[in-house]
Amino acid sequence: MSRFLKVIQGISLGGESLGRIVLLVMMFLISADTIARYVFHSPIDGTMELSEFFMIAIVYPSLAYAQYLKAHVRVELLVIRLSERAQNILGIFTDTIGVILWVIIGWKGLDMAIRAWVFSDTTSGILPLPLFPAKILIPLGAALLCIQLMLDIYQKLRLVSGSEAGAGK
Repeated sequence: MSRFLKVIQGISLGGESLGRIVLLVMMFLISADTIARYVFHSPIDGTMELSEFFMIAIVYPSLAYAQYLKAHVRVELLVIRLSERAQNILGIFTDTIGVILWVIIGWKGLDMAIRAWVFSDTTSGILPLPLFPAKILIPLGAALLCIQLMLDIYQKLRLVSGSEAGAGK
């Protein structure tokens, strides 16, 4: 199991690293477009379309790594008053709902990606970019997040059942 964990964590870290690099590229592109637009009166064609693609590449590949770090936003006002066992049981429940929702998102995202591939969908702006590369990131990111959520559920189940060694971080 530990080798599997390391592979998943490595892929998740790679997705997060991709998101950081794409964010940096997007910042430079938007800054350059702003300067070109207002200083030289000649904006960079396709900046809007590329920025939309970049947003998907920033968010979806990074989801699993954020889950691994427990960095997603959580409201713990009432949960922190529960015992550790009750917190883990509640965590199993919420993570299971998360898996169900992200399986649906991934499934529908895969359907959209396949349609984009089959019909050669492109953006309708100045720069006609193929939609498939951006759309395939949605089910890939969702799948990685589901795997991480299932690993978290496994770890919490072990804690609830009394096993010391969990399968998480």
